[in-house]
Amino acid sequence: STMPTPTFNMGDGVRVVCSGNFYDSGGPSANYSNNENKTMTFISNNGCGIRVDFTAFQTENNNDLLKVYDGINTSAPLLGTYSGTQSSFFVQSNGNALTFSFISNSSVSYSGWSASISCPNTPVADITPSGNVFICEGSSVTLTASNAHTYQWNTGDSTQSIIVINPGIYIVTITNSLGCSAVSMPVNVFVNSLPTVTISSNSPVCEGDTLVLSATGGVSYFWNGPYNFSSVLQNPSIVNVNHNYSGTYFVTVTDNNGCSNSDSLNVLILLNPIPTITQNGDTLISSQALAYQWFLNGQPISEANSQWYVVSQSGYYSVLVTNTTGCTNTSNSIYVTPSNIDDNGKSELIFTVKPIPFVDYINISYYLPTNEYVELAIYNVLGKKVYSIVEKYQISGNYNYSVDCSQLSKGIYLVKFNSTTDEKKIKIMKK
Repeated sequence: STMPTPTFNMGDGVRVVCSGNFYDSGGPSANYSNNENKTMTFISNNGCGIRVDFTAFQTENNNDLLKVYDGINTSAPLLGTYSGTQSSFFVQSNGNALTFSFISNSSVSYSGWSASISCPNTPVADITPSGNVFICEGSSVTLTASNAHTYQWNTGDSTQSIIVINPGIYIVTITNSLGCSAVSMPVNVFVNSLPTVTISSNSPVCEGDTLVLSATGGVSYFWNGPYNFSSVLQNPSIVNVNHNYSGTYFVTVTDNNGCSNSDSLNVLILLNPIPTITQNGDTLISSQALAYQWFLNGQPISEANSQWYVVSQSGYYSVLVTNTTGCTNTSNSIYVTPSNIDDNGKSELIFTVKPIPFVDYINISYYLPTNEYVELAIYNVLGKKVYSIVEKYQISGNYNYSVDCSQLSKGIYLVKFNSTTDEKKIKIMKK
């Protein structure tokens, strides 16, 4: 809101001002009094010269006199003596003060005068920001004062422009070449905190899987990373990734205040195994892995989970392997016709034990051509059963067993397979 213009009626004393209305002792509507003898001094409040413009003037001619002095008292040089009816006129100091002395007699009084006070050489102090005064942490705004001879900021700086990085109220006092000064209106600078960025992913992932990136903390996001990756999504996904997508991903997050912050994370794309199948007669051997699943004609074979598999029927065989990082891959298919298929297409029992010799584990595989009761056990050289593996009725199909023999002593053993229609024996040795 605009401050009201101060009003001064003629009286004794000193006023430090650069604006206002100046009247005789009767104010804007009454006459001055008889027998007055008053002296009033106006001093500029900014070091500039002071000026008083009279718009109306009427006193008793040659009797009621207004004298104006160029200084702080009546000892200063006299600028003029005024009485009677005067048209508009002004008086202006050479320094920074004017003194007015009014003396009236006892005969008659008049309406006196109306005048306005100003400091005509006062500079205009403005502050112009280089941009928004709502800045982000770590950023700055330049405040520039209007042109002058000297500058004095409330920060202690004395240059025309200052670079501001801290929140607060900033004021400048400028002085022109005449020594006149002015104080600016305050400028308030606000500093907004940067957004707190949280970044994550589902790394590590295997080749061919989907990499999911995630960030929080703002209203807009910009990602960039390896293999020319970029995205403006908050939580972008990359499908069917390969090892080229391994590396460092960066995100820039911007909040409602327009402030930005960044973070990064490392992503690892794990290599898939490359399984191969080696055929040794009716036995298929997978390349080394952590886990295995054999397939026939694209369908998983029940309990076919070892590195070896003995085929019992013709078809396309493949193996799905899992490596130590948990990544999987499927081998190429190979077509196999097992040797136990006779000329009439009838299957025979196939029975294998590996490895020989062994340390702690053996893998026993067999194909049962018909449904029948099966006994499978390990015997020592004295013919004593030391480990029973199977004693039950089984349906036709492939069977694979990984047998823990770590409790057996080193030596020679016999693995016996007995079914309703067949019997097999294989000698093994523990090292």
